[in-house]
Amino acid sequence: MEIKQKYEELFEKLADMEVEELAQFFNCSPNDILFDDITDESEFNSIPYKVICGDIELSDQALVEDFGNIEAVLGSINIGRYPSLESDITSLGKLKYVYGDLRAGFSQLCNLGDLLAVGGCVDLESADLKSTGSLEYVGEDLIIRDNSDLKDASSLKYIGKNLDSQGTQISSFDNLEYVGGSIDKDEDTVIDASVTNHGRIR
Repeated sequence: MEIKQKYEELFEKLADMEVEELAQFFNCSPNDILFDDITDESEFNSIPYKVICGDIELSDQALVEDFGNIEAVLGSINIGRYPSLESDITSLGKLKYVYGDLRAGFSQLCNLGDLLAVGGCVDLESADLKSTGSLEYVGEDLIIRDNSDLKDASSLKYIGKNLDSQGTQISSFDNLEYVGGSIDKDEDTVIDASVTNHGRIR
């Protein structure tokens, strides 16, 4: 499948790049690349890097208010957990690629910004999403359940494992081509017969 190959090759390529290669790829200075994690203890409101070679861990209340100019995280992102905690992060901004997991369940995230692909799991349960934005590739599970205002999932093309979209207003997955595991959806959500599915549809 073209989209699977495209992003698997991209993530593999990014993971093997040295700092100079990353700077060239993302058209930035080596100083715009951080080889470390960003945590709740970080002392800035807007993240001042373009590439993070590490994790973003903001699962507790943090000073960080937005993602600034970040385009890639070569690790995982966690900006929410249960029970919901206050956070000023509502958009992923210019972020395009996440190598690992994206976990923002029970958060105020309402906009995925420019996000195109996540190599691992995407957990956005009970966030404030209205749309899946530009997101087209999820390497593992996609959990978007209980986003009561979420209507548009037309960006999605490939989900490597399970899909859970219960408790949304999604009427159909217009461009979805592949789901590697099971599909849990609302009764009136349409999954086109052309979708390659390797699990149960419930």
